Amino acid sequence: MLSGFNGCGSSSSDPGSGKDLAVPSIESPACGDTLIWSVNTGFQTLNPLIASDSVSLGFCTLFYDSLLKLDYSSQLSACLAETWEVSADRRVIVFRLKQGVTWHDGKPFTASDVAFNLRLIESGKSPAARFFTCIDTFEVTDRYTLTVRLNSPSYSVFQLFLLPLVAQNALNPDDFFASEEMFQPVGTGPFIVQEFIKDEKIELIANKSYHDGRPYLDRILIRIIPSQSSIFNLLKTHETDLAELTLDQFLKQADTDVFRSYYNLYNDRNSFVYTFVGWNLTHSLLSRLEVRKAISYAVDRERMCREALMGFHEPMNGPYPEYFVSYDNSLPKPEFNVKKAREILAGEGFSDSDGDGILELEENELRFTVLVIASAEKYLLTAQFLASSLEQIGCRMEIIRLPYEEIMQRVMQRKFDSFILNYTYAFDYNLRSLWHSSMIPSETNGYRGFNVMGYTNPELDQLIDEMDQSFDQKRRDSIYREMQKIVTSDQAQLFLYMKDAPVAVDKRFRNVHQDGLSRLHRVTRWYVPEALQKYRE
Repeated sequence: MLSGFNGCGSSSSDPGSGKDLAVPSIESPACGDTLIWSVNTGFQTLNPLIASDSVSLGFCTLFYDSLLKLDYSSQLSACLAETWEVSADRRVIVFRLKQGVTWHDGKPFTASDVAFNLRLIESGKSPAARFFTCIDTFEVTDRYTLTVRLNSPSYSVFQLFLLPLVAQNALNPDDFFASEEMFQPVGTGPFIVQEFIKDEKIELIANKSYHDGRPYLDRILIRIIPSQSSIFNLLKTHETDLAELTLDQFLKQADTDVFRSYYNLYNDRNSFVYTFVGWNLTHSLLSRLEVRKAISYAVDRERMCREALMGFHEPMNGPYPEYFVSYDNSLPKPEFNVKKAREILAGEGFSDSDGDGILELEENELRFTVLVIASAEKYLLTAQFLASSLEQIGCRMEIIRLPYEEIMQRVMQRKFDSFILNYTYAFDYNLRSLWHSSMIPSETNGYRGFNVMGYTNPELDQLIDEMDQSFDQKRRDSIYREMQKIVTSDQAQLFLYMKDAPVAVDKRFRNVHQDGLSRLHRVTRWYVPEALQKYRE
């Protein structure tokens, strides 16, 4: 998913130490209290069937459940499905559902609800429709059994069963894809949506009948506040409990005895998210591989993370982190070499004929724009470092800061030169969503793909297709390594770094974990000892 196109961490200010963040406590867990969480990035929708970004889908996990979920080692585990079985030929999957689960409106959850969601996705109006192509039929075998038949083996089909499930309600099925005002979020998840005001707040209350045990917290209030300085002021006045900090706030403003007496500081490193520059491969100059190679040589990623980003983030040299089990260790590290970058451009015919410091090829100046989220300081620091680096090779990069929603609209419609955003991996680190040629968004497919760069490589398409059908781990490992080499060689992205997200959490909250899946992954187990509870029903 494209996100913002999120963690391991530590309770110290050490970025990325990888320690467990559970806060030791001898108090007994207690129900009650409210978590107030302030964020500076809004969300597109509470309808998971139309959400195309991980920000929206991340919030949705609070009030929706899915058939399956990921455990802490990124393996598939049960959620609403109690068990699932795959046939020997890998063409039939049988889901047996948990019994006794109810929707937030009190109606029972059954296999017909799952079939309803699959029919909505099958209609082609949901971004998730791209995972549906391998499904031949699906049927409700009995009240708590669903059988899915595939037209060919597909490992990536499980992505469908990780999607949040919405309730059948009074709306006509077509209305699920209409305006947000017509959609009322009803799920089976741990929290119930009490109030939703777009671009302002979501108020959630505990689902006391939750099938996996009621959350300890009575309420979560998520407030959207565009100004990061305003969010930090709310921390200082104790009007918010959880907030992501800028790098400067984390390292300087928050690193005081007074602040630390009220808040625990964590560095949330998310192993599923990396930051990159995406190129529009139809751009007259950025479409040239040698130009993209020269740009890569001009960027010192180690210095960017060390200096511009204050010691945060881990540089990337390809589509996978180094600790990924199928990582190709033979891949060369990104080389910083300004001289080589200049030589490449000279070899392509670029020169500065008018002496203004910007290279030209024929009459085209080597310049382009980059879209950056206005509220994201990290992206601005990254863009400023890149712009300064590219000046050294005669390339001008103009920074354009826009609201997240506007950037997403431009990106999905491919109206950009370049952009800086995050990418969130699919559960199996599959590259289809971002790299397969069938995922290029266009008017004909309703702009429902994430290959917004317009990248095409038949060899990579073939490997991705083979990966989808392979359940043999040795062959999958081999394919992963082959794909890494192709993507890295073609430079359709400028790979930058794995995502860090420094956060502050009020010290009254216990059992706080940040893991590689999501800041919210275990929020149902967060609690406040009764004596420390601040808000009561």
